[in-house]
Amino acid sequence: MVTNDLSDFKVAAKKGLFHILGSNFINKVISFGIGIVLSRILSTKLFGTYTYAQTILNTFLLFQGLGAVSAILQYCSEIDNEEKKLSYVNSPPL
Repeated sequence: MVTNDLSDFKVAAKKGLFHILGSNFINKVISFGIGIVLSRILSTKLFGTYTYAQTILNTFLLFQGLGAVSAILQYCSEIDNEEKKLSYVNSPPL
């Protein structure tokens, strides 16, 4: 069972696991850094308004996404046909 898990991890790593994790990590670091910079630049009231708006946006994005972006990235990384990959990217939102 342990060998099977290790082979599954190796397959996932070859298919772009670290690219997806790395991009998510970079997004979080940049968002955190921007929050620190804005807290120093903006007034207390304006930063509070920004934080309130950011909280509302993040709440909607949490329910809107539910992992759909990561699932599409993973699925497209497994497809060999280039036209089919681009059809997911260029399709209109639901």
